[in-house]
Amino acid sequence: TTASRVFTLTGAEASTSSDLVKGKGKATGKDVMFLFDSGASNSFISYACAAMLGVPVCDLGLRLLVSTPASASVVASELCAGCPIVVNGMRYKVNLICLPLVDIDIILGMDWLSTNRILIDCANRQLIFPQVEDELLISAGQAESLLRDGAECCLLLATMSVETEKVIAEIDVVRDFAEVFPDEVPELPPVREMEFSIDLVLGAGLVSVAPYRMAPAELVELKGQLEDLLEKQLVRPGVSSWGTLVLLVKKKDGGSRLCVDYRKLNKLTIKNKYPLSRIDDLMDQLRGASVFSKIDLRSGYHQIRVKEGDIPKTAFRTSFIEGFSKIVAPLT
Repeated sequence: TTASRVFTLTGAEASTSSDLVKGKGKATGKDVMFLFDSGASNSFISYACAAMLGVPVCDLGLRLLVSTPASASVVASELCAGCPIVVNGMRYKVNLICLPLVDIDIILGMDWLSTNRILIDCANRQLIFPQVEDELLISAGQAESLLRDGAECCLLLATMSVETEKVIAEIDVVRDFAEVFPDEVPELPPVREMEFSIDLVLGAGLVSVAPYRMAPAELVELKGQLEDLLEKQLVRPGVSSWGTLVLLVKKKDGGSRLCVDYRKLNKLTIKNKYPLSRIDDLMDQLRGASVFSKIDLRSGYHQIRVKEGDIPKTAFRTSFIEGFSKIVAPLT
């Protein structure tokens, strides 16, 4: 036996009392009087109201001992499950325990108040309903259960358009000045007043190293990349007393990058030293600017021309061709 609590009073007492929160509503489409009781642990319906509404009454599955403050306890064992009611224009489903109430239709207790997050304004004797935007999400299982009980459901289909980043060819200014944005550098960099030179330390000797051993697949890839560089005139075949190693390094995209191992030559080279630019000076130069662009240095390679007399020092050797020399150097 489970204990519950409800106040019992007559309909006449309920209609004349000013201390109660009550109101009219509908149950199964018919007008009824509700009593909202935060002191009742459950919600109840009178046998007379249940008969009037024609709602099915089922066994509660247990004996519920309903205690009252003024009289002996009442044993309840029947239930109206999922009874549809309308309060303040909003629809609810509520389980109502059948009791022999006199002149009272339905008592809505704490089970209904707490489930639906409804507050009682005792000073004004009225209910405070939650705002629509404060309603919580329900799970898919809860939605299925409510639909089986006859709840109405509306499906909202929302679509979202995502603006994709434009490729360079789709930008108007790029299309208007296509010659400024070529896919490939069309020719060698121009000869400038300050050329890239390779100055060696005093007493430096030649750098001449045998090529790395490569797998057949690597040789095919190396040959393809060299032919591409030859076609663009960025390297040229030649004979030189200098010669360093060439190798292929895997890139993140799965491709291979042709790299020349100039570490030994770098040890013999006099390093150029330049003062670093001041950040505040650079920021001052941006004052008033409104249009900015990225500089595509084509991976930083083949940007400046090598001084003609120093081209032999850039020679590198492969396993199938005697040697090549770089005509251009990275911009570093």
